[in-house]
Order: sequence, then structure tokens, then C-alpha cells
Amino acid sequence: MNPGVCEQKILDHLSKIPKKILTIHGLENIPEFVLHDLCREGCFNLHKAAYLVDNTDFNYCKGIAGFSRNESYADPDDIWEDPHAFSLYMRSCPFNQRVRTFEIKSPRRNGVEKDVFIHQLVKEFSFHAPDYLMWEMKHNNVGMLIFDRGTDHADHVHEHLKNSVYLFGFCPIF
Repeated sequence: MNPGVCEQKILDHLSKIPKKILTIHGLENIPEFVLHDLCREGCFNLHKAAYLVDNTDFNYCKGIAGFSRNESYADPDDIWEDPHAFSLYMRSCPFNQRVRTFEIKSPRRNGVEKDVFIHQLVKEFSFHAPDYLMWEMKHNNVGMLIFDRGTDHADHVHEHLKNSVYLFGFCPIF
């Protein structure tokens, strides 16, 4: 497929996510929906990803959502149409549960170097071709996305992913 057409499909897909977030505004696990949508084959095609939040004020770093291709929802187009079924499914996914139960003291508050902490996460969640993004969020939070980058993950697509992680800022953190 033409790289320009592929990029346009990704951007078209991304532009619809804010509206979808609003349709499920009362749910606690909205980050799972967003992560699943970003990782799907029709978007960034990530094989594995973990979304975490570090907050120095409360001295914690917590896993929020996890995605693994071998545990992905059967029909990714249906996750927003039947949020209850998707939420139940995500509770049964071992990788998502492993990420969601991860909690440690804030590495930033406790002086842990970023590279040391990222290496710890890569090992903890068994990433094979890891990459990561970190970004400032509201309420003194820092978001982190650790992911296995696919071989078809071009630099311009990576730039779109860097901008897309800010969608998590519209999701509640529980």
C-alpha cells in the first residue's frame, strides 16, 4: 500500500477517537479502549504496549492498561459499540491485568534514572523490541507508553504516535 494512503488512514482513524471517548465517558477503563485502538492493525499496529502513569505528589507509578496482540479483541471495530463486552474481555486478558496490577513508588520522586526505570519495565513486561514515549499530563502526572515497535513502524508514523498518546490525557485514571 502507498505510504501516503496508509498514513492518511491512520490520521482518519485517530481523528475519530475523541468522539468515541465521549460515548463511554462514565467508564473507568477508558484507557484500555484508547490503547487497544492505537495498537490495532488499522492504526499503529503495535504488537505489545503498556501504559503507565507516574505521579510524584502521591509517590506512585501505576500501570493503567496493557495490550498484547495475541490477546487482542476479536473484532476491534466493536469495542466502542459494546463497551461492556469489551470491558469484560479486558478483565480476562493476562497481560492487561499484569500491567494494571503493577504499582511502585514514583521513580522520578525517588531519583531513579529514566533509563534504569525503562529497562526495569522492559524486563517486567517481557518486551522484545522495545521503544517508549514519555509525556507530561495534567495534575503533575507523567504518562509512559512502553511498546514493541513493529518493523513497518516508519519515523513519520512514530511522530503521529508521539502526538496521539496525549489522547490518554482525556481519560480518567483509576
